[in-house]
Amino acid sequence: MKNILNNTEIILKLRNYSSKTRKSYLFYIKNCITFSNKKGIKNKKIAIEEILLDKHNREHSPQTINLALNAVKYFYSEVLKDTNYAEREGFEPSLSCFEYRFIVSDNSH
Repeated sequence: MKNILNNTEIILKLRNYSSKTRKSYLFYIKNCITFSNKKGIKNKKIAIEEILLDKHNREHSPQTINLALNAVKYFYSEVLKDTNYAEREGFEPSLSCFEYRFIVSDNSH
């Protein structure tokens, strides 16, 4: 786990996150990993939901819960590169650049 946290800290430093933000993110990421291991949760979505519900049940402020969520989202998307984005359909132009220039130059005379 120390290796993961060290890599995360390096990435945060390279992206110029402030020391307080780095400290907070590392705290909540470590909290998430420890919580998931302790509960034996393998599914990341369920783990995140359980962590946030636990914080809510302990009456943490909404800002604290949001900070924990942002830290975990950052960890999965930027450190582990575990992102699932919707794929967009490729755009195919109806005219090539050459065809466009040909039409424009032909109409300008």
